Amino acid sequence: MEEKIVSKFIEWLHEDDPYWDITTEALIPNNIVVKSAIIAKREGIVACIDEARLILEKLGFRIEFSVNEGSNVEPGDHILVFVGNAKKTLVIERTLLNLLMHCSGVATLAKVFVDKVREINPKVRVAITRKTLPGLRYFEKKAAWIAGCDTHRFGLSDSILIKDNHLAIIGSVREAIEQARSKSSFTKRIEIEVNNVEDAVEAVEAGADIVLLDNFKPEDVGLLIGILREKGLRDRVLIEVSGGVGLDNIAEYVKYDIDVVSVGAITHSAPALDMSLEILEVIK
Repeated sequence: MEEKIVSKFIEWLHEDDPYWDITTEALIPNNIVVKSAIIAKREGIVACIDEARLILEKLGFRIEFSVNEGSNVEPGDHILVFVGNAKKTLVIERTLLNLLMHCSGVATLAKVFVDKVREINPKVRVAITRKTLPGLRYFEKKAAWIAGCDTHRFGLSDSILIKDNHLAIIGSVREAIEQARSKSSFTKRIEIEVNNVEDAVEAVEAGADIVLLDNFKPEDVGLLIGILREKGLRDRVLIEVSGGVGLDNIAEYVKYDIDVVSVGAITHSAPALDMSLEILEVIK
């Protein structure tokens, strides 16, 4: 995995520096060594600092100081201090900052969601989704996990999730569940996405392990939970709520007896945690 992380970063560097950095080449001698710091510009949770250290060390830098994964930082705090070639520092600056700022932004937003849900219903897990930026799934999933989120599926091979377009082709909730059960490994749970109470009840009666309530109104979630209890079915299934859930309304969902609330916005809409890279010392 370490090789994949470093090679991906080098690929991103080639995007930013496809030939050479003409400004740095014009101004900076080859043998200059500098000490640099990545500094927080607003409060938040730092994520993927382990990957940043790995990348820097593989590129020949020496780490002098680093905060830990999941550390809370304030404006002005040093996040990472490292020593190395000045030209190389200037080349990697923007790409390294982009990675740390984005991942830390994901972690910071994830922590806000997790803390809010725990205050209301500690048994509910906050999960993220596959709504990740191409090429960044590993980093975004790790960032959210650092903040206390469940990672949900990393990819399509992880577990079975029957979605609306599967049902549009198959045509039946029960048939889709039965087909999935008959053709998948016994190690895999069967999850199905539904958009109304009737299909949710049918899915539980058909033996789904997890039922994902997509874009349900909060009152319909409560209605479904009541029906499942009346039928003696509630303890047979995990209930996940997703779609249209944000900080403004998540309390209306997690007050009910659900198991998981998944939030795509944690990865696809998290604001970056602003940081800067400053040269602290020119060593030679």
